[in-house]
Amino acid sequence: MGETLRWVAVVEGLGILAFPLAFALAPALRDRGWSLAKPLALLLTTLLQWWLASFGLLPSTRWSLALIIALWGVVALALAYRQRRTVAQWLRGNWGVVLATEGVFVLLFTVWTVYRAYTPEIVHTEQPMDLMLYTVAGRARWFPPEDAWLAGLPVSYYYGGHLISALLGKLAGVPNGIGYNLALSTAAALAGVGAFGIGASLVTGRGWILAGGASTLALLFLPNLEGVLELGRALGLGSSAFWQAVEIKGLEAPLPSSQWYPTDGWWWWRATRVIDTLRNGHSLDYTIHEFPFFSFLLGDLHPHVNGLPFLIGLIGLASGLVLHGETLSWGWLPRRAGILLVMGVWAGALGFINAWDLPLGLVVVWGAILLVAWRSEPPAKVLSVKALAVAGVACLGVAVVAVVPFLPFYAHLDSRVHGILPVRGPVSQGKHLLIVWGQFGLLLLPGCVGALVRVLRSGVRARDGVVVLLGVAVLLLVWLMGALVVGVPGVGRRFLHALPFLVGGGLAILGSLTAVRKDTSLALLWGLIGIGVFLVLVPELFYVVDTFGTRMNTVFKLHYQAWALLALAVGPALYYGKRFAQGRPVLARMWTVWAVATGLVVLLLSYYPVAASVSKAISTPGSPTLDGLAYLDRFGRQGERGIIAVLHQVSEPGDVLVEAVGDAYTEYGFIAAATGIPTLLNWPGHQVQWRRTPTVMDGRAEAVQTIYTTSSEEDLRSLLEKYRVTYVVVGPRERRKYGQVNEALLERVLHKVLEMDGYALYRRR
Repeated sequence: MGETLRWVAVVEGLGILAFPLAFALAPALRDRGWSLAKPLALLLTTLLQWWLASFGLLPSTRWSLALIIALWGVVALALAYRQRRTVAQWLRGNWGVVLATEGVFVLLFTVWTVYRAYTPEIVHTEQPMDLMLYTVAGRARWFPPEDAWLAGLPVSYYYGGHLISALLGKLAGVPNGIGYNLALSTAAALAGVGAFGIGASLVTGRGWILAGGASTLALLFLPNLEGVLELGRALGLGSSAFWQAVEIKGLEAPLPSSQWYPTDGWWWWRATRVIDTLRNGHSLDYTIHEFPFFSFLLGDLHPHVNGLPFLIGLIGLASGLVLHGETLSWGWLPRRAGILLVMGVWAGALGFINAWDLPLGLVVVWGAILLVAWRSEPPAKVLSVKALAVAGVACLGVAVVAVVPFLPFYAHLDSRVHGILPVRGPVSQGKHLLIVWGQFGLLLLPGCVGALVRVLRSGVRARDGVVVLLGVAVLLLVWLMGALVVGVPGVGRRFLHALPFLVGGGLAILGSLTAVRKDTSLALLWGLIGIGVFLVLVPELFYVVDTFGTRMNTVFKLHYQAWALLALAVGPALYYGKRFAQGRPVLARMWTVWAVATGLVVLLLSYYPVAASVSKAISTPGSPTLDGLAYLDRFGRQGERGIIAVLHQVSEPGDVLVEAVGDAYTEYGFIAAATGIPTLLNWPGHQVQWRRTPTVMDGRAEAVQTIYTTSSEEDLRSLLEKYRVTYVVVGPRERRKYGQVNEALLERVLHKVLEMDGYALYRRR
């Protein structure tokens, strides 16, 4: 409990300290940046520490973090004093906004922390990998941190989000096993409160609380329609023919459950594996399409999870820029230089946290600048040379600021991405897209209709339509040229498949351009929907070529982003739909019918988050705790935990650890992950994904095997010297992997530091 309170105190204290900065950056948001203050403070602290440590100017320690916070805190306090009357006046008139926003954060943090206490283990999927990144980021005094699964080489992955959480844990004095789980709760709470701030800012009147709350719920708790199928299957509904037609692996037939939820293991996993084309039960197009509730249910502290609150924070800043109501001019650039600088650095930080978010971050900021430019011109006039020049300078400046400060990170990012190609294999089936995205179509429908009518009544300008058509035409032309070059089959069929997305996304962007001069909030609503639709479309046409050789990762990352944008639009869309129906008896009755039907669907959708949470929690043995390493005691790995504790106490920078080498998604490499002390090699499959030249692993697995099994003292000493090994672990994994470990030789050459419950830790003399 004490660790949680210290963690929350640090987050809250940093947010309050940064509020004057957010207040100045977001004058047009309803909460004046209160929902942005916490992520802003975390970014400021982390990036300043990272830059200073990357250039060897200031090591990453608790004291250096305190110094950095004091430095930017002085600026924040000076700004607070300068605008003290404005801030005080706003707080007096908007204390309800602050209380509501803060209440959302506290409630979400509490809910997800309680859930983490019932499922705390850092044991499955890629949790050990995320723990490793969290640990090495916090342990490092200089950056980049050393890869704990490839000693001597830097981390070649986007670790910015892990660094943010690790430094927060360092400030709060929270152990890594607890900090990992609190980081998940914090990411959910920050993302949810950011959604609340955006939803509340895009509406007027008393509906802001409901709009903000609806956007938050859609972001964090809304599932797709697969959960409804799970309920029907557990009830024994549907024939075998129906389930075969659904064509989701694992849902081939009804399976009545003895409980009110499905009892087959990890049944909730299937909701993120719907999009696939099966042939004789085998996958031809295996994809991943996570959504935020699933991510926090699963508990992987992955980059797309770490990046979610910061992506939403940037969308909030960009929305505030457009809502401010200014027109574009050369004088606008110096007036808005501060926020443009912050948005540029913020967009660059997205690449540091989750590289997939950098392009979207730039699109969001550039889109906001172009909307301001679009609003600045008369209705019948195309953008002037002056407006284009000002917008171009602003966009270029943002791009430079988003890339140049992060060059130290990209210098060590050895990516396996080889380019972008048109999709040649299967695309998503319509029924699967309906299962994954149908709930958004239902929730957004009335608002889209109402907003579209308002746009049409205000008059669609010819220039808006021409610009949108040109944009769609360029996208299609690029795809068609690529398709012809690589020989994509069925081009006409694929075009028809993409057509609904092109029309829907194009109409949304058209609505945004048309509405921006008369109703900025409506323009932003359309912008969120339009970008979201195009993000769903892109993986149907293109995919990023990586080590998997499929569109799996492209669907995964872009669909996650699309979910975030469409969820943000839910609250304002419901508000506009209700408002459009008011005063129109026929429309009011239609709204009522829709509201009742949608309420029933949402009730059915709520089955998945409740059933999945309970199902996963009750399958986790032990008493509630936030310690992600407590399960080691229950699983007979007390000796391993003892070694981890000892290494935390005695290890020094430069230490190298040897433990058995094993495959990904296993318990291999866990001591290195939990301590941050690098081992020669582990999870080699992930190293292949992370590094363009995996030859750096050559000989390491064989060296580890020799260290454990050789009978030659000379060979053992030679390898220990070559790899500068300081610690060797012997436990059940090593004995299982290498058979007869020559512990007599190890004990003769090394000093035994600890022996406990079948585990031994040796230190080089």
